[in-house]
Amino acid sequence: MSAVLPVAFEVLPSDSSSVPPFLTLGRRLSQNAREAVEKLSSRADAEFKEVITLTLDSIEAVERQVDMLQRRLLLNAKGLELVDTEMELGADGVWIAQEAPHEGRVRLHLLLLARNAHHLLAMDAAASPKNGGIEYRWEPTDPQNRDLIVAFAFEHQRRERRRELDAPVVE
Repeated sequence: MSAVLPVAFEVLPSDSSSVPPFLTLGRRLSQNAREAVEKLSSRADAEFKEVITLTLDSIEAVERQVDMLQRRLLLNAKGLELVDTEMELGADGVWIAQEAPHEGRVRLHLLLLARNAHHLLAMDAAASPKNGGIEYRWEPTDPQNRDLIVAFAFEHQRRERRRELDAPVVE
């Protein structure tokens, strides 16, 4: 799927024991609370469950924003800048139709809109020249990151089809 997305490239050391992407470890507190809410089962708990779920949705949104701000601050501290780049994006990787100044292992910091929220993903990839551009093949990653990329692709295609359907017909 073709898209223009903000991306920053961080060249990684060639050894296999590199540091994992920053801010990817740990578990959000809203997840723990959501699991505790799921254990509530009686009818008396139903009213509380609904209110608590709405509150947790808000907390989760705030956690995402804090995570996004922390990632942007760390990118800035590393001297990396998100730049709009045209690319072919898929669940297996990215192809960019331009010569890149790097090959080997790269961490792509990719900003995308999926599931009604912005997500700044840190994806490790192997970069190699291909068809006049450069291909970045994702290394094994958190399944949630792949799910977000797939969700973005479906939502992007849906928006493109809607635009085509809404466009005036020229005869």
